[in-house]
Amino acid sequence: MLLSHCEGSRYLGAFACKEELRARGVDRQIIDELVFNDQGEIEKALKIVAKKTRHLKKFPFYVRLKKVYELLSRKGFDNSTITQVIKQYKEDEKEE
Repeated sequence: MLLSHCEGSRYLGAFACKEELRARGVDRQIIDELVFNDQGEIEKALKIVAKKTRHLKKFPFYVRLKKVYELLSRKGFDNSTITQVIKQYKEDEKEE
């Protein structure tokens, strides 16, 4: 139930989800016991990038990368997840 709150349409990263649950008064011990799947995090981040970067095509490539990084960081994803997603984004851009 607690994880489904974070996995809804808002697509929050693990860090942001944990912070939101703490703000709602959920015990820290319960939050620490919740399982956050790294692969699930990457998939959520890729969905966010796919949805939000459609309008970024007009910007230079390095600006798009910066905006993707900032977006995922604001959503509460950790650096390793962001790095993997940006690597995938670069590969996808090269194919197009």
